[in-house]
Amino acid sequence: MAQSMLDLLAILLPNTPINNLEDLLQRLPLLTPVHFAKGDNIYYKGQAASQLFILQSGLVRVFDYEQDNEVNLRFLCDGSVVMPFYDVAIYWQQINTAIQPAISNRPSCFTHPLPACIARDTAQCLTACTGFMLSLAAIEELGDWAMSLKLELALRHYKSMENRLRMLQLKSAKQRYQSFVATMPDQIVHHIPSLQIASYLGITPETLSRIRHHPLLDG
Repeated sequence: MAQSMLDLLAILLPNTPINNLEDLLQRLPLLTPVHFAKGDNIYYKGQAASQLFILQSGLVRVFDYEQDNEVNLRFLCDGSVVMPFYDVAIYWQQINTAIQPAISNRPSCFTHPLPACIARDTAQCLTACTGFMLSLAAIEELGDWAMSLKLELALRHYKSMENRLRMLQLKSAKQRYQSFVATMPDQIVHHIPSLQIASYLGITPETLSRIRHHPLLDG
């Protein structure tokens, strides 16, 4: 497992020298290998999330819903981290607020345990998925590595959401699909069902079919 985990760390922290990654791997707490079947939820809306999932292989969609309306927010494949990003970011912010007084020798403003990290979306396996679970609490024990990992995850998520926002606000249906094909990994482009892609792009399945079969048409 050590070598496969080292390979995943190299994907998660691409600008980090290999000897530093080896040091991080030694400091990581026990990682739990996990297998999910197609259709399983890694986490679901309303669940108290206490772990992140490092996806070694498989395809995952992250979606939200209101009544009967589902909207795909993210697609994830090999080498991705699966977690409710917004909610974990709030959780980490609360932790940082709680520890700052201790660093400056001031009384903490928190007199009660931090609230649970409640997921606002659902992560579902579109294929069988394998990977490793890492608890959020364990990340706090990594010292300087904790901040490096948090920053990398935050930057990835911000860039992804910024690109998607610009796509939805500024591009036509045809341009959205062209951007999707140009920027997404082949694993996602070629193996995510059309219905799910249409939801992600904010277009109807019929429009997506027309774009795919008649690429020269305006849309």
